[in-house]
Amino acid sequence: MLNQINAERASQRTPPLALDGQLTSVAQAYANDMARRNFFSHVSPEGLDPFARMRRAGYRFGYAGENIAFNVDAVRAQITVWNDPPHRHVLVNPHFSRVGIGTARGRNGVILVEDFSD
Repeated sequence: MLNQINAERASQRTPPLALDGQLTSVAQAYANDMARRNFFSHVSPEGLDPFARMRRAGYRFGYAGENIAFNVDAVRAQITVWNDPPHRHVLVNPHFSRVGIGTARGRNGVILVEDFSD
């Protein structure tokens, strides 16, 4: 997944992202939570947005963002991100240098969470 993201960034002349273990933990935990509790949103039922989840995990950032997608598998979920202009903007945003990626199988498919930071 990271290689595909960085290939897309390269096609837009945007520097590659580094995989960040702490961001990956945040993204994976949120993908698991959405799958387990059967919801799909940038904001959890408790009202936590991506930035609050990152802060709760002790992650420091100045600039951050999140993409979420749902499809029958992770590859198609990533294609959903590429084909949606607002999500694509986040994917190739030059402010970001790090990414965490999480996936989880929900009731009807795979949930993808990508958390980005500077």
